Amino acid sequence: MTSKYASWDKIYRDNPLHTLGWELGRLRLVLVELLKKNIIQKGKILDICCGAGKNSIYLAKKVFSVIAINISLTAIGYAKKNKK
Repeated sequence: MTSKYASWDKIYRDNPLHTLGWELGRLRLVLVELLKKNIIQKGKILDICCGAGKNSIYLAKKVFSVIAINISLTAIGYAKKNKK
């Protein structure tokens, strides 16, 4: 099994975030709705494929314990930058 790390990291390095279809630049509305309706209870969250971290950061600010991971270190760099 081979890793696609280099391909995904290149995508994040070579393209502005707003051009990546999965990077909405805003929260996923379904996530906000689930939280408003108390369907998701406070606790630990694992955000796999967190991208630039919008949802992870939002959840952390809502007092969830969040672990965010992504195959691209460049994406993680965006998430760390957005956290500030």
